[in-house]
Amino acid sequence: NSDFRTDGWLGGGTIGANAQAGSFVFGVEGEILGTGIKGSQSETGPGAGVVTQTNTINSKIDWLALATARAGFVAGGNLLLDGKGGVAIAQEAHTLDFSTTGPASTASFSGKAIHSGVVAGAGAEYALAPNWSVKAEYDYVRMFQQAVTMTGAAAGGPFGAGVTLAVPINKVGQELHLVKFGVNYHFNPLPAVVAKY
Repeated sequence: NSDFRTDGWLGGGTIGANAQAGSFVFGVEGEILGTGIKGSQSETGPGAGVVTQTNTINSKIDWLALATARAGFVAGGNLLLDGKGGVAIAQEAHTLDFSTTGPASTASFSGKAIHSGVVAGAGAEYALAPNWSVKAEYDYVRMFQQAVTMTGAAAGGPFGAGVTLAVPINKVGQELHLVKFGVNYHFNPLPAVVAKY
């Protein structure tokens, strides 16, 4: 069981639709994001029947998709404050490398999986012009613990000249704290004085 930090960039696009009743706004959004979110951890310790074993684990999110519903209210005419919640899907890539001494052996495994989870967030959006607005948002994403099967080769020590193995990892989960900034274009022109979202 290993916990380690991941961080990095993300960028992508959003599409959605909103309805306004008085000062209240309700809507739905879909986002697709490419990411450079990744992290790794190395651990060295005693192994079974060997002097030492070093494990290196790497994880990377290739892309992240969010589907959410949001609700908020307009404050001061041009400012929308809102909260959102929904589901998250991500493609994650994982690798596991290990080496042992006494006897010496090495192995390298990798695998990809589509993971699912939930997202909750809050943000603010400000109308600059009838068709344009800027926004800032914080999202918390929790990916459920799911299984990943990694395949690769091991050689040396008990593996001899080399074997191909499949390594099941039963529980892989992740939590993400996302801070996002963006610019939105509204296909329906908005009144210049009182903004609608």
